[in-house]
Amino acid sequence: MDFVTAIQSNLLSPAVLFFVLGVFAAVSKSDLKFPDALYSTLTIYLLTAIGFKGGVAINEAGVETVWLPALAAMVLSALIPIWAYPCLRNLGKFSIADAGAIAAHYGSVSAVTFIAATNFLKSIDQPYESYASAFLAVMESPAIIIGVMLGKGALGGKFSLTDPGVRHALRDAVLGKGVLLLIGAMIIGSLC
Repeated sequence: MDFVTAIQSNLLSPAVLFFVLGVFAAVSKSDLKFPDALYSTLTIYLLTAIGFKGGVAINEAGVETVWLPALAAMVLSALIPIWAYPCLRNLGKFSIADAGAIAAHYGSVSAVTFIAATNFLKSIDQPYESYASAFLAVMESPAIIIGVMLGKGALGGKFSLTDPGVRHALRDAVLGKGVLLLIGAMIIGSLC
């Protein structure tokens, strides 16, 4: 019974309910929309706060405690697109580009998914390491890089660092706003 109650309380959490409201607004073609400046501000705040919190937790736990779970998170992040891509292509009949992009997104963890997962763990009183938010930062790039490689390879092209499209995608995977904010804030949090 506790499990059902936990699922119910998670589905009725503010984050999930606001997500549902957003889906309803989009489906009903409502004119509800955050102004671009507010959306950008909220995104920057959320990613900075998550990265900073992860960095502080890493400092408290010690790098020697965190490095192995972080490495495992990165490996999992890279492996998920490898199995998701063929499933999306063969079972889902997605195009090469769509399958590569979706597979990359499956491997990288979104902040909303992370918050929903931690809220669920809290609601069922399941403890988790305080440095888990650092995994959000380290799981972004590997999945996106693998997704780009899968998509490029399936299109018959060679994955070459001299290809301007590949270089642009890799640059975004490593230095994009979200990744840079998460990792930069994590480093700052660890130093502070």
